[in-house]
Formats: sequence, C-alpha cells, structure tokens
Amino acid sequence: MSASIDVIGLWGDYLFEGSLAGVPFWLVDSDDEGGRRVLRFLFPGQDIAVYQDLGQIDGEIVIAGLLIGDDYTDQADQLRTVFRSPGPWTLVHPWLGEMLVVQAGDKLPKIALKSEELRVARFSASFFPYSPPVPPAPDTLQDLLSSLDDVRDAAGGLLDAVLAPAALTVAAIGVVDGVAGTAIGAWNGLLAVVGAPIAVSAALAGTTAAAVASANALVQTAAAAPLAVLAAVGDLAFDVTYAGSVAAAFGGVSAAIAGTSTPEIPAAVAPGGATATPAAVDGRITANLILGAAAALTTASAAPATQRAVTLAAQALALADAVSAASDIPFESQQEAATWQQNLTAALSGTATQAALLAASQATAAGTLWRSLVAAQSALAADMTAAIGRLPAVITFTAPGPAPVWLIAQYLAGDTPSRVVPVYLDLVARNGIVNPGAPVPGPLEVLL
Repeated sequence: MSASIDVIGLWGDYLFEGSLAGVPFWLVDSDDEGGRRVLRFLFPGQDIAVYQDLGQIDGEIVIAGLLIGDDYTDQADQLRTVFRSPGPWTLVHPWLGEMLVVQAGDKLPKIALKSEELRVARFSASFFPYSPPVPPAPDTLQDLLSSLDDVRDAAGGLLDAVLAPAALTVAAIGVVDGVAGTAIGAWNGLLAVVGAPIAVSAALAGTTAAAVASANALVQTAAAAPLAVLAAVGDLAFDVTYAGSVAAAFGGVSAAIAGTSTPEIPAAVAPGGATATPAAVDGRITANLILGAAAALTTASAAPATQRAVTLAAQALALADAVSAASDIPFESQQEAATWQQNLTAALSGTATQAALLAASQATAAGTLWRSLVAAQSALAADMTAAIGRLPAVITFTAPGPAPVWLIAQYLAGDTPSRVVPVYLDLVARNGIVNPGAPVPGPLEVLL
C-alpha cells in the first residue's frame, strides 16, 4: 500500500488496515448489529406480553475508512468500481475477520474528497453478511420410496399372471396356501420372542432391554391383524380380485411392522380427547425383523414355477417394506450406514436373481419385477451415498502410550471444548472401558 507516514501519524496507533474486494483501506470506525428476531404480541384485556423468538439475525456492518497515499484518487476510483460491481465482496475486517458481504440496499456508499485533506479520501459503507445459497439436496429418499412402490406393483403383477382366473387350478390354490403357511410360520417364529434379529438391532441402537420389550410388543400388536388375514388367505373368493387379495395378505404383515417406525400423527382433536402421539419403533428393529422373514420365504430352484412365482412375490413385498423401514434409521456413523446398505443390497440382489431365473416361464411379469428390483438397488445406493456423506466416521486412534480416557477425549476434541464430553462418553461406551480414570492402551475406536 502506498501511504504517507506523516498523514498516518495524525491518527497515531488508531488506524487498522483492512481491505474490500482487494482494495486496501485504513479503518477508522466500525459498527455492526446482531441479535435475535423477537416479535412481541399484546392481546386485548391482558397486561402480559407474549414473545416469539424467530431465530438469530445478522444486521448491518457499517464501516468508515480512509484511503491514504499519493495515489489516493486512484484508490478512490478502484473502490468506486467495487461499489458499482454486483458483489458479493470479500471484506477483511481488523476485528471481525474475513467474510463475504453484500451492499446494504437502502444505504449507498459514500466517498468524500476534500481540498483541505490532500492525499486522504474518506468513505463510508454499509454491508450485510453474505452466505452463499446451499443448493437443495437431491430428493433421493423420495426416489427410493417410489422405486419400492414399483417393486410392490411388480410383485402384484407377478401374482396377477400366475393367479389369473384362467390359471386358477387346485394346485395353484394349494401353492398359495402353502406359501401363506410358510409366511405365518416365519412371522410367528420371529415375533414369539425377542429373537436374534431384534436383539442385534437393539444392540446397534443402544436401547435398553425395557425399550426393546416395548418395541417388540408394539410390533406384535401391529402384525396381529395382518397375520389373521394371511391365515385366512385360503378362504378368499376365487375371482378376478383373488390375486390382489393374496398380494394384500402377503404384504400386510411387513407393511404393518414397517409402519411402526413412522406412526401416523393423530389429529389435534381426536375422539374422546386422545391426542397422544404413538411412540416410534427404531427402524433397525423393524427392518431386521422383516429381513429375517423375507429370508425365510425361499423356494428351491427345482420347485414348480407357480410356487416359485408366489414365493418370489411374497419375498419382494417383504423386502420393499424392509428397505422402507431401514430408510427411517437415524444412522450413527458411516460404517453403520454402509453395513445396512450392503445387507439390503444383497437381499434385493438375491431376489432379483430369482426373478431372472423365473423369466423362462413368466417372461413379462418376472422381467418387470427384475427391472424394478434392480432400479430399487440403484435408488438405495443413491440414497445411502447421500446419507453416508453427511455422517461422521468411526476411526481407530492409537495414543503414543496408555493414557486416561479423559485426556484422550480432550486431545481428540481439539479446539472445540463442547465436544470433549461427547467424545469421552463415546470412547467409554464404544470400547467397553470399565475404569475410565485408569490409563488405557490403544487402539481405541471413536466416532468423529
């Protein structure tokens, strides 16, 4: 910067250097506003005001500065050019630091040149802090849910093809009864006790035994009515709606269980004044349960085509609900989300392979189901990739030597004191440390 020591000396040590869009200046005065957007409400006949906090607000930054030097008029021209440009500009402020700003629309900048102040130009300007707009994230979840609806429709189409009125034989009806019996056995076996799928998912979720028992009871209640419908599938009328009724019966149990992860919010005014919101079940529990039942719905490749088609449709309906339930999981880490993606993709891929093998006898319906399952895998990959990108990762940390967990947590938290306690608790829980006060050896897993 070209400047005159004599002129600068007039202000002594009170001048601080800054810049706007690369144009340097000396800051003389600065004011900025910031606070909360609070609305005050007054009501007739009441002396007490009500306040509503609408969040934080960053107000104007008002600066007054000097341009000093033999080339002060050239500096003024450069600054004038900046003010005429659309912005945003980079403001380097001696106290506020570096930030992006835009001009305050109702206050134009001023540049003053005076005959009694040669080699000095004064200016003043008002700015608003500028945050670049964040593009909306792609709606990958909606694409996934839409692809799952396609899987359900394709499974129903496969049942339509093999259970059409013209194809309804005693053998076909017996196949439906047999698959229904297998499905009932699978569901009852999984719902009877807090079995392996639920226990594993509960451990992942970090829930207590009481919470698991409560969730299991809620899942059983949700599945009870669909199971009764499934048990009565053999009593359905054999007409043009038979295939649709079978699809509804097969998909009813998994749909009811998946629905417990996102229970409907009751109306504000419900009959009898009941407005309690039902508790949601962790998606890990429901998704694991449905995946277990879907895995049990398998048929040997040598089985008749009708049996393989009905079983495949029932399995596809269950898998669609399993993926839907998994989409409600609040994943903790990148590793957990990646594991779920791998398991769900493997299940969809296996069912797609069965659909491809069935194409020899049901080319159109099986081909449609195969395409919908492959599309669901792609939609799942896109949605999980977006989720994984927003999640922290579990890393393995090895200290130079044994150290107390609290000291390790302080080191890993870095310059963010608010993260020390969460990191400490995660280290203790994730690594099963019994005595956090004693020095522990590495390596240690931690969520960062």
